[in-house]
Amino acid sequence: MSELSVLIVEDDADFRASVAALVSREGYRVCEAETLAKARDQLGGADSPDVVLLDLVLPDGDGLELLADAEITERTEFVVMTGHAAVESAIAALRDGALDYLTKPVDRVRLKTILTNVARTRGLKREVNALRGELRGLGRFGPIVGRSKAMQQVYDLITRVASTESTVFVTGESGTG
Repeated sequence: MSELSVLIVEDDADFRASVAALVSREGYRVCEAETLAKARDQLGGADSPDVVLLDLVLPDGDGLELLADAEITERTEFVVMTGHAAVESAIAALRDGALDYLTKPVDRVRLKTILTNVARTRGLKREVNALRGELRGLGRFGPIVGRSKAMQQVYDLITRVASTESTVFVTGESGTG
């Protein structure tokens, strides 16, 4: 399992440093940002972090603005940390896709547990994707058999739709490719 990378987005330098020390002691790679703009720069790269520990109140805006970017949230998990806890902000954060919501001062055991679960989940997802790739290379996708480019496109569509509640009916004559 590769090491988890964590971006800490927090404007309070002392708090950011203490969380960074805690996270790095657990063996995770840490980067830091004190504003939304700097966080966006780090999230926009090819090597974006696995997890963002995100403060709600930042000098250049509301931390939840990062959760509005579907491209970022697709590949990164978010945990909100705030000293301005309110039921409304917790509901908004979780509804917008945050994995969890922590109040300051942060419960260190709970933060460790969250990061451990994210690392485990990421590892399992990588393993599942690798196994799916092996099956596809063999020309199998569940009970469907086929290696052609057209079948690879069908497999991609099935994978995208599988996580939804939609019903899909795939038809075609057996053996025609």
